[in-house]
This record gives sequence, C-alpha cells and structure tokens, in this order.
Amino acid sequence: MVPTRLDPYASQSAFVNDLIEGTAGAPPPAVDFLAVLLTAVAVALVLVGTLNMARLAWVPAFAAALAVLPWRSWRGVTLFGSVGSALVGLGAILSFGPLAPLGQVSALLVATMVVAAAEAVRVHRWRSMLLDPITGLPGPPLTRAMLRHEVAAARRGRPLSVVLLGFSGRADEERLREVGKALRSRGRAMDVVGRLGPDTFLGILPTESPEGAAVFADRMRAAAASVPSPTGPAPDLGAGIAFFERDSSDEGSLLERATQALQQARTGALGPILMYTRSGVQPPQLQVVR
Repeated sequence: MVPTRLDPYASQSAFVNDLIEGTAGAPPPAVDFLAVLLTAVAVALVLVGTLNMARLAWVPAFAAALAVLPWRSWRGVTLFGSVGSALVGLGAILSFGPLAPLGQVSALLVATMVVAAAEAVRVHRWRSMLLDPITGLPGPPLTRAMLRHEVAAARRGRPLSVVLLGFSGRADEERLREVGKALRSRGRAMDVVGRLGPDTFLGILPTESPEGAAVFADRMRAAAASVPSPTGPAPDLGAGIAFFERDSSDEGSLLERATQALQQARTGALGPILMYTRSGVQPPQLQVVR
C-alpha cells in the first residue's frame, strides 16, 4: 500500500529519508489478522493445557504486552514482540515451577515468536514495495504517488519542476545501484529522486524554478559521472526538464513534457540537458523567463 498521507512528516523527502534508513515505522495497522490469530492460539494452548488459574499470573502481563501491538506506526513493535516473547516464556516457566509441562511453554514461546516474525516480514514487504530493491530509491508506485501530491500543491500556486533522468545506453544492475546512491546524496533536503522506469529516474523539485531545475540536472549528471565503471565507458545520463503550468491537467502531462525533452537530450544534438518550453524543447540557457 502506497501511503496517501505523510503525517507526522513535514515533507515527502523526510518520509523518504526515514524509509530508506529503516526508521519510518510500520505500515498501519501494525499487526495483521494472522498475527492476532497466532496470538490467540498461543494463549489457548497454555489455558487448555493447564486449567490451573493459580499458575497463570503471567497472563495480565501478557495481555498488557498485546495491548500496545495495534498502535499505528509505533517503531518499537517488532523489537517489543521479540523481547516480549522471551519475557513471556521466562514468566511462564517460573510460574509453572521446575515440574512445568515444558511442551506447552515451548508452544507458547514458538507461537509468540512467530507473531513477531510475521510482523517483521510484513514490514519488510511494505518497505520493499515502496523502495526500489536495486537502487534503494523510491520505486515507481511511490514516485508517482509523490508526484501526484506535488502536482496537487502546484495547482494551489506552489512552483514545481521535474527532471527526468535517463541513461543513453543500457546500464547494468551494479551501475544502477551505485548511481542510485550518488543521486540520493546530491539533492536538496526537500527534493525527492525516485526510480520511474528500468533506466529512468525522476527528480521532484517543489518550489524550484526552471533555472534551479537545470542546476539540479547538472548536479545529478555529475553525480552519475563520478561513479567509476570497471567494465568500460559508462552510458551517459541525459536530463529532460519540465515545469508545472496552469494548463497542466495532471502528473501525466508533466511527465510527457519531461519525456519529450529527455528523448531529444539522449540524442545529444542540442545538449545533454534540455527543457520543455511553450516554444519547443531547448537547452536551459535559451529558456526565456516568462
């Protein structure tokens, strides 16, 4: 599920940075139906096996532990589940004493650990869906969602430029990975760079002017060129720039203009960085300020 709200984040870039660093929390809800079912089975195993209420002093603590799991976006869910599993198992062993039926205690331990593991796997899948597995940048679904968010803001009057970056030739996975790292480190704090296609990246630049977008494009090309290529000459990175205009109906129109500029930039006839304008595709220095 691609997030549609970024609260409590002040900007999309802050969310992306936390997502890449692994500190963006978990997708809501924090525990799914499978985790709840496994927990119920774990409790039932012990209750049915003992039927001795005097030795179930650990149940209130276990219930309190479960109460925090449904908290949305709580960053400690996975860690709490793992540590809590160990504490619950220890408490059960102490409650039953040295002659405890260890098979039932082991069943409780295994079931609660599976709950924590299921949550960890679900969070990993969520992050993998949002982030491109090769470059570590936002993947196409998240990139398009963030572009829609910024286009909506641009309709309310905030400037918006986009830079579509694409290789002039085929780039292998290793180069894509290293270029992704380089691109991530060169933008402004509020800019977002995501992977849009097999060999294209999209820079989303809120509040940026067309001239500033040209500077961004040049900086991204320099970042890609700085990545060494042990297998020979690396494909060049071209850039197509487009900026939001009042007659832009949606993000599709903006991307289409950037794509036209990138296609011509890949030929190299007018230069590696081209900008879409009302009078046609031009190098940035020929852009007439409107």
